Amino acid sequence: MKSRNVLIVVVSLLLACVGAIAVWKTTPAPSDVPESAQIPPRPIQSAPAPRPEPVEPVVQPPPEPVVEIPAAPELKTEEASKPPDPPAPAAYLTAASLAGTQWEQDVIWMQFLPDGRWAMNGRVCAKWEVVGSRVRIYDDKGEEHFLDIVGYGLEFNGEKITKAK
Repeated sequence: MKSRNVLIVVVSLLLACVGAIAVWKTTPAPSDVPESAQIPPRPIQSAPAPRPEPVEPVVQPPPEPVVEIPAAPELKTEEASKPPDPPAPAAYLTAASLAGTQWEQDVIWMQFLPDGRWAMNGRVCAKWEVVGSRVRIYDDKGEEHFLDIVGYGLEFNGEKITKAK
């Protein structure tokens, strides 16, 4: 189906190019048009320029005085020694937030165990790690798959995976 669409696009582009060349080749150049067919230009009649209306000067209001903003009050020693608020949670999954969770897609459910092991339908069969915005699932035989991290969710081949726990 995909190759048929490509073929249709190529044929359409080819026909458009042939049509453009045909129109370009059959259109006569301005010097090829006989003088009897040319329309003489009309003489331009000049009209008197309109007189400008007098403009009244615009009166600017006086500038407003500059207001100084007082400096921020100094913190008391109790407030200064207080630790800053913790940062807001990340807007996406991380290795720490993914560890110990369970996800499902159709009839398959998977667990991301805290020790880096990955279980599918209750059977530990691979390891996992977060690499950038993807989760790499791999085994000792060299087989690997990637899940995309999309905000707080996961996707595999564009299909959403639902968080179970």
